[in-house]
Amino acid sequence: MSPTLAGWLAKLLGLILAMLDAAVRWFAGWHGASYRIPGPSPALIAIFIAFALGLSAAIRRRRSFWWPSSAAIALLAAAALIATHPFPPHLTPHRLELSVLDVGQGDSLFLSFPRGRTMLVDGGGELGNFHSGGMRSGIDVGEDVVSPYLWSRGLKRIDIVVLTHAHEDHLGGLPAIFENVRVGEFWVGRDIQSAAYRQVLAVARSHGVLIRHLKQVDSFSEDGVPVSVLWPDNLSEGQSAKNDDSLVMRLTDGAESFLLAGDIERPSERRILAEGQSVGVNFLKVAHHGSKTSTTDPFLSTAHPAFAAISVGRDNLFGHPSPEVTDRLETAGVRVYRTDRDGAITASTDGGTLSVSTFLHAQ
Repeated sequence: MSPTLAGWLAKLLGLILAMLDAAVRWFAGWHGASYRIPGPSPALIAIFIAFALGLSAAIRRRRSFWWPSSAAIALLAAAALIATHPFPPHLTPHRLELSVLDVGQGDSLFLSFPRGRTMLVDGGGELGNFHSGGMRSGIDVGEDVVSPYLWSRGLKRIDIVVLTHAHEDHLGGLPAIFENVRVGEFWVGRDIQSAAYRQVLAVARSHGVLIRHLKQVDSFSEDGVPVSVLWPDNLSEGQSAKNDDSLVMRLTDGAESFLLAGDIERPSERRILAEGQSVGVNFLKVAHHGSKTSTTDPFLSTAHPAFAAISVGRDNLFGHPSPEVTDRLETAGVRVYRTDRDGAITASTDGGTLSVSTFLHAQ
């Protein structure tokens, strides 16, 4: 009807939106203002609702001061339980558990150790995502997938977060993890100069997380489970991340063992085998989402796993997993699980036997 009037209305609406955006950014800048907790149990939610209805009914009747006061105290007690979540996490005692989470085309692994220690290896992150002007494209896997999984287990703290290497599909979700749960230590391999990696380090430091650099020959024990670092062979700093920078770890619990191969490719596999390191395992987290550049015949025949898990996105643009790799695994008699078909994959052992189950097809 009137371009001039439309222009003034657009300016007014633009000013209102700018004020709204500034207000949101101002509140978002308050460190510690966001308080995140695991979801309460259905029983606790039902109790809270019952107390809220009881308080409403007591106030409405106005017969005495005692009933509303009692209902209010009960409601506040239920709210305090929800807010503090003093309940222990949902972990299986006396077992080593590894869950390969379904984070699409990326990696994120959750481990719980026999006496309750916890570890998160990588945080996922979509390769197609990018940051511009303070905004992020696509979903935040750390916020929308990994954190809800941790909360579903009743976890408010992770003892160790590990970054295998600084590619987006492994580190993209980590900033949200550091914001949403308390982290004890952050383990990394080689330092690189990429802005995304430096941002993750800065977020970790801002939360007081201890940062440790690991390399080949490092070994330690978590709740009595020996963990050996097979790669990288040195900590020389690089300009950009490479798949062959990946931290590779082997965990042993009694007769059962796990190999977490990151995204290593053929050159690193050759070096690990040439140095005579022990890679024989019962459960293999297949390297580089099943790419044909990894899981070579010599490496697979030496590892000789009974089970293997491939973390891969459905209908991804890279054609992962490669038919060559899946054929190689099946020919070797390996039982193969894939997150794009099976959902999250969980392997659990008491040191004597190993069981594997999946979210979509419990087996």
